[in-house]
Amino acid sequence: MGWYWPASPRILAELLVLAYALVSVGAVSRTIALVFDCDDTLAPDTTTWLLQQFGVDTDAFWQRAGDLVRAGWDPPLAYLDLIRREADAGNLKGLTRERLAELGPKVEFYPGVPEVFDALRDFVMAEKRFRHYGINLHYYVISSGIEDLLVHTRIAPYLHDLWGCRLAYDDQGRIRGPRAVITFTEKTRYLFCINKGIVGAVQRENPYLVNASIDQEARPIPFSNIVYLGDGPSDVPSMRVVDLFKGFTIGVTCEKNAKRAYELSLGRRARMTAEADFSEGKLLRTYLQEHIKRTATRICDDIERFLVRGPEI
Repeated sequence: MGWYWPASPRILAELLVLAYALVSVGAVSRTIALVFDCDDTLAPDTTTWLLQQFGVDTDAFWQRAGDLVRAGWDPPLAYLDLIRREADAGNLKGLTRERLAELGPKVEFYPGVPEVFDALRDFVMAEKRFRHYGINLHYYVISSGIEDLLVHTRIAPYLHDLWGCRLAYDDQGRIRGPRAVITFTEKTRYLFCINKGIVGAVQRENPYLVNASIDQEARPIPFSNIVYLGDGPSDVPSMRVVDLFKGFTIGVTCEKNAKRAYELSLGRRARMTAEADFSEGKLLRTYLQEHIKRTATRICDDIERFLVRGPEI
């Protein structure tokens, strides 16, 4: 017996709508990405902390880095080259790849970190509707700090990926200079990696993949599902990109850099600003919870809209 096709054009149309709806539901991204800068966002400046472990006068170090920047150096290249010079001069004796790995777990973070990562996942899972539709969170860090240190910190196990400045070493693990740097606009490159789902070893081994042409509908994490948190000027290009594509931005401030709250709010670079405290009940945690709830609700609404009504025909 052959296949039987309903004769009614309307039934055929309804079947096609249902098929399209099911495909569309599968295409709706259920992932919300929280993307963090690290230094002065999740933790006090980690490079300053690292240099202090070796007795470096950090005020003088950053003054010298500033002199290089004023002479035309890119800021991350300036401080990385100074670290190389200090190492060559013997002022950072013992600073090797292995020593960075040993120091990583000792890095201190702002209140509520890393506990906030589990807490926000629990917040999502506590909502029956969000559980039903498989809403999930991914965490990422894009930093101009030293990746070789950050990957060994207490936050690393919670992250879907982490990008920072990488160092080159000789065969004894001693620093030879920068291998990869993340500048202001370079951060936006990694936002598109997240958007397109090009992360991990695949991205590092094939850096040009970020330029691949991928339809907006096929991208695993649309920008509207991205929340970006940063503290200062180096985050402005990323905030602008996320905001342009209807994501959400939060400026993180601390007392020593209170002026940045004004700078981030000026021109709506950040939608909101809050003090660097991720603890339960604090403003920053509340901002994150409320926006996650709002985004997750929109995703669930999109899924139900396709299931109940299907697309317009």
